[in-house]
Parts: sequence; structure tokens; C-alpha cells
Amino acid sequence: GVAGDITLDPNMASALAMILVWLTTLVTVVHQWLLRRSYHVTR
Repeated sequence: GVAGDITLDPNMASALAMILVWLTTLVTVVHQWLLRRSYHVTR
């Protein structure tokens, strides 16, 4: 099945993990930047 194919490819799994880490970091940084920006604007 599809799940078996995914688990059989460690390279794809590591690549997906790296993408998830990068996306999480990017979202966190952008969120913090937007919070800081809106905080300065509202004050």
C-alpha cells in the first residue's frame, strides 16, 4: 500500500521531516515578526 511505500523510503521520510522543520521554523519566525510589528503599530 501507500503507507508501506512511504515507510520503505527513508530518504523521502527524512526529506519530509526537514521540510516540516523548516515550515515550523518559518511560521514561528513570521508569527513573532507579525506580533512585534502589530504591537508597535497599536501602541
